Amino acid sequence: MLFRSVLLGWLLGLLSSIIIDSMQRQRKNREIRKAVFLELAEARFRMALTVHIITTRSGNADSALYKWVLQIAESHTSESAKRIADSLRKLVPLPDDQIAEAARRRRVNSVGKGLGMKKHELAYLDSKIADLGVFDEETQRQLLELRHEFHLFNEEVESAGWYFKLTFDSGMSDQNLEIVKLGIEQSY
Repeated sequence: MLFRSVLLGWLLGLLSSIIIDSMQRQRKNREIRKAVFLELAEARFRMALTVHIITTRSGNADSALYKWVLQIAESHTSESAKRIADSLRKLVPLPDDQIAEAARRRRVNSVGKGLGMKKHELAYLDSKIADLGVFDEETQRQLLELRHEFHLFNEEVESAGWYFKLTFDSGMSDQNLEIVKLGIEQSY
């Protein structure tokens, strides 16, 4: 009887660390999944606003764009998202020709002016690359593809910033300045 008790105690001692490790791993996996999805929701909101600003600035805004950004803003919980959603609710009912005319005027007023584009990062996802095993293969592929798309976007931001800085070069010819301005517009 004593032998069985000792054996049972020894076996439970061995299994307890495995059980505890498994429980901790499951908790950590849940926390990582939740944090990644929260970061993606925030990134979705920021990128939708970026698309809205660039599209409106380029003179290509329409009610479909406003509806799309409104849907994303309404799903976001921040105060700024609520303010943006309130503003967009006023614009969505406008006819597309009125939206197009306002966007055209905005485009005319912004020609030759730079747009202070900001880089967007997925800092948490980047810090947890080694832990992506908590997701299935397809989700891992999508997360890595999304991360790659963010890097490409940030390269475009750098390119636009470089063109914008060139506009301050006082030694540049008028012809080259026009080329730089075209480069700025194309980078948006």
